[in-house]
Amino acid sequence: MNNYLDSIDTILAGHTVTTFFNVRIMECEEGKAVLGFRLRDEFHRHSDIAQSTLGCIVDCVARIAGYGLIGPSFISEHEINYRPWQLSGGELIASAQIQFRSDLCLTYVCDLTYDCELLLTETTSSRLVAESQGTLAKLKPQDGFRSKKIIHEATV
Repeated sequence: MNNYLDSIDTILAGHTVTTFFNVRIMECEEGKAVLGFRLRDEFHRHSDIAQSTLGCIVDCVARIAGYGLIGPSFISEHEINYRPWQLSGGELIASAQIQFRSDLCLTYVCDLTYDCELLLTETTSSRLVAESQGTLAKLKPQDGFRSKKIIHEATV
């Protein structure tokens, strides 16, 4: 289990999402991951950044959900359905679950919700802002994360 958490920390440390968000691991097990994302202070005046990085968030949480099943992977294809919303503090919660597994790929579904505190009622409201589904393809050890060939083959 400790190796698994170390691997997740490695994924997060090298992932672009950490440039824009502080990431909190809420739940993590083979085939499922729930992470919280809070926009970093230096980006608060640019709330549109959160909307434009939803694909990056999906990539991160899906790869973490699949890591215990196939190891290092990348999204070979995905679809995201957006709903109108605007960030004003609060936290984005991304939940990914693996639906199908083979030796070389996984399919996943991912929901993104926005949890914000309602100032007038002092309660928290949760709102679905995006849904995604897609396929994770296993990276071969010799390919590593730098391979352009395997990414190209997956998108053709």
